[in-house]
Amino acid sequence: MIEINLFPDKNFKLLIKKNFQIQLPEISASRIMLGTLLVVLIVHLALSTIIELEKREIKKIEDQLALKGVDTIAVNNQKEENKVLEAEVERFEKITKGDFLLAQKLNVLSDLLPKYVWLINIDLQSDALRLSGTEIMKGQREVQIWDLIHALKNNKVFFEGFEDIKLSYTKRKRMGKAEVVDFMMLCPRSRRQEGN
Repeated sequence: MIEINLFPDKNFKLLIKKNFQIQLPEISASRIMLGTLLVVLIVHLALSTIIELEKREIKKIEDQLALKGVDTIAVNNQKEENKVLEAEVERFEKITKGDFLLAQKLNVLSDLLPKYVWLINIDLQSDALRLSGTEIMKGQREVQIWDLIHALKNNKVFFEGFEDIKLSYTKRKRMGKAEVVDFMMLCPRSRRQEGN
């Protein structure tokens, strides 16, 4: 049988101790403390610099995000404004297309307008046409306004698409030596025309 000794000899241990002894130089405690303090200061400065650079990078990113947030708000506001404009264009297209031809009606209206009647406002909504204006009085009553209403009702081109034409408001007043009447005519659209 073979016997193997895995543990080295005592002589071998002594040999290793003699050959591998490390001689440390004699350093005073004050030098060790000074060196340790210096290393700590260098590490502290390095870490402080890294932290400051990271803070600046984070601030830059926050500023960019804030600008993107403002841009997003501006874009959303512009989208809302565009929706409103699109709705107005769509409403205008509905009013001006189909059987209800506004240009023809305004042309007839200008041809039938009496000499002393002026229109101040023409307001076309989906449900009615409102005409506001002023008449210079020639006598005791508003003859020219009623003549205009009668002429518009009898004109096929103008009256087509309306249920009625009626005077909804009048107010007499003096302007210098002349007496005038402010008025509003209401022309409700017929039910089949409101969708156009």
